[in-house]
Amino acid sequence: MGFLYRWVDDKLRLVRSKVNRYLVRLLILLLVTLVVAVPTTYLAAPHIRRWQHIRWLTSTDLDKRQRGLLYVAAQAQMDDAVRLGAVDRLGVEDDTNFMQIVDALQAAGRWSRRDVPAGEYLRWVWINTRSSDEEAVIRAVQRLADISVPADDDRIVSILREAAEHPSADVRYNTLCVAATLYKSAKQPGPYHNLFRQGVNDADAVVAHHAALFAYLTDAPGFETPAWLEALPTAAADRTYDEQEVRRLLWSPDAPLRDVGCVLAARDLSVEVQDALIEELLQGDGTQKITGALLAGVSGRQNALLTRKLEEQTDWDTAAGIKLGMWMQGKGPYGDLIPSGYLARDDMPRSSVIMAMLSKPDAAAYEALLNPSGEAPDDLIVLLESYGWWRVLNHYLLEGAPRWTPTDEPTLQQYQADLLRDWYLVHRHEIQMKYTRLTY
Repeated sequence: MGFLYRWVDDKLRLVRSKVNRYLVRLLILLLVTLVVAVPTTYLAAPHIRRWQHIRWLTSTDLDKRQRGLLYVAAQAQMDDAVRLGAVDRLGVEDDTNFMQIVDALQAAGRWSRRDVPAGEYLRWVWINTRSSDEEAVIRAVQRLADISVPADDDRIVSILREAAEHPSADVRYNTLCVAATLYKSAKQPGPYHNLFRQGVNDADAVVAHHAALFAYLTDAPGFETPAWLEALPTAAADRTYDEQEVRRLLWSPDAPLRDVGCVLAARDLSVEVQDALIEELLQGDGTQKITGALLAGVSGRQNALLTRKLEEQTDWDTAAGIKLGMWMQGKGPYGDLIPSGYLARDDMPRSSVIMAMLSKPDAAAYEALLNPSGEAPDDLIVLLESYGWWRVLNHYLLEGAPRWTPTDEPTLQQYQADLLRDWYLVHRHEIQMKYTRLTY
């Protein structure tokens, strides 16, 4: 019996030893699993949550969809993966759901042409052109001018065609303006010429007038020079102005007249007289110093004197005016100057800043002077005719631009202003691309 007990005891010890080893291994495995799983779950949770909420954007469960939309609105600004996921969901067929996702991205500040593909952006524009709000339709059509898609794209042409038949004359007019802006980037001008032809027969006289100008400016087949252009007086060469006449302009209290004086001095007076006028003006008060600097900018004279005067200045306005003159000359350390920033200041003559910008040329000068996408500036004709500022404009207008012909006829003045604004729209992208802000 003793032998039997010992044999049984040995077997039990062996079983207990194996069980202990198995338990130890199991415990180690569980511990390792726990160590790995906890941080993995922690790290994966945001990704899982993001994936889940983005899936909900197109859910038929409206509660889940709302939660997904709120998540995008809150997270897409800082988390680009959320933006990309939401953009991917824009392929949903339902326009209402599509616009909900757009609204969420807009709320996050991540809805722009840079943030979404052209197709989705064009779909958004197209949906907005179906709005009952005229202003919303106009804004939507205007966005077409900034889309980096070939102007021949059928989607763009289709949107323009539909908008060109809108019941609102304002929408039809703005559609023509956008078509004119896109015209130069179209390889096939036919669809755009057709839009202008259609506009010429518009029931609204203003729309028809501008359509005829666009057809003329783009050389649409079958269109002749507008009759009113033939009615303009023959543009005779401007007479030569003597020093005393120019001096009266340069010392005028009106900035536009001082601008004209600068152009006439550079055009009609000798360089010796120009130098003397610049020196005299730079000895005067702040306004006269700025005029002297502008004359130096127009004529390209007296850069060394401008540099010395700038070093002496303690007045910000005067110093800014001198810098502007040096910027016009293209000499000095002011290549990073942005003259358009001066337009917002009441203490800098607006017309003088525009004159300086035209001298480069700077496309922003045409935007400020003509406001081509909005209402025509009320003072444009007054500036050009009453102050004779057409001399400044004609002096700096780009080659091929329509020159201003002075006339006392209000209708012809207005038509010339329309022609200038429409000419710039046709060449807008070309000018903006070719004439960028220059540096030294």
